Amino acid sequence: MEYKEDWAQAKEHLSAFWNGEAVGRAALQVYAPRDVPIPGPEPPPPPSDPVRLWTDPDYLLPAADHHFRTQYFGAEAVPSHWINLGPVILSTYLDSQPHFDAETVWYSPISYQYDRPLLLDERNSWWQFTKDLTRRSCEFFAGKALTGITDLSGCTDVLAILRTTEAVLLDMVDRPQQVQQAVIELAHIWVRCYNELYQMVEKNDEGSIQWLGVWAPGKMYNVQSDVSCMISPAMFERFVIPELEILLANLDFALYHLDGPGAIKHLDRLLAIPALKGIQWTPGEGQPPVSEWIPMYQRIQKAGKLLHLHGEARYAERVLRALNPEGLMYVTWCETQAEAEELIRKAERWAAGPRQA
Repeated sequence: MEYKEDWAQAKEHLSAFWNGEAVGRAALQVYAPRDVPIPGPEPPPPPSDPVRLWTDPDYLLPAADHHFRTQYFGAEAVPSHWINLGPVILSTYLDSQPHFDAETVWYSPISYQYDRPLLLDERNSWWQFTKDLTRRSCEFFAGKALTGITDLSGCTDVLAILRTTEAVLLDMVDRPQQVQQAVIELAHIWVRCYNELYQMVEKNDEGSIQWLGVWAPGKMYNVQSDVSCMISPAMFERFVIPELEILLANLDFALYHLDGPGAIKHLDRLLAIPALKGIQWTPGEGQPPVSEWIPMYQRIQKAGKLLHLHGEARYAERVLRALNPEGLMYVTWCETQAEAEELIRKAERWAAGPRQA
């Protein structure tokens, strides 16, 4: 791979991670500016139009190419052009309208009333655009970088866009059977979309990768339900678990995006799902850093699940000394390539030492 000279070794290490193994240390993804950028053209200027900023292939592909040539991808870090159309793009395949600005994307509700089945229209313009951009990315980056599957989000989160979050939370009390049916319909649409996109990227990627940036030698996704932070474990069982069962049955490798303290109440139930490989933890804004959740990490490892963490480099030592390296991934960034390479060497020493709480 042009932007990742040690791609063959990284694939072996990432496969070991998915198998709950270690290769002398935890799996690491360490990013830094490359000492000597790979020669190539300058990127085009960012479009002033926010729609073009998010959707113009003539800007997105060369800009990503320039980024990859200037970025150091240390250890298991992988260059991948993620098809980023916002966090709930699946809602637009069902007629929600996206709104782009310089920083983010949000989506208009469509006042869905449960009065018709949720079905994917193959002619939907945003679905067609997602496939076209994915196809163009695979062609552009063949032999250079991977192409990441777009963020399909969680099905309860998609329903919250279609009806608004407040409406869905009330529906879970007043119309639970309709919510259940809608979520199941969305899960089947999710699987159909994922499978079509996977067929596009599989050859180029030798597997798949998505917004989390973790490659796997098969169908991989980071499943989630942000709505779950606002519901009880009983509601999680009723509305989210059926969705996860459908999605996980279609995937070879899956982590769950556990986002913030409000989601921890569902952790035991998630750890009990055999098809779920592991947990990807995000502390969230205003919360203690990644190094302050060691007991929860140990609980996850004790359950036999993989653990994916991201945090500043200064927290890596405490985390890596406290946890078993098998099935553990730590994602971080450094100011220089030399610092990144030194961190990777240190991780091997930390893995060899005794565990420290």
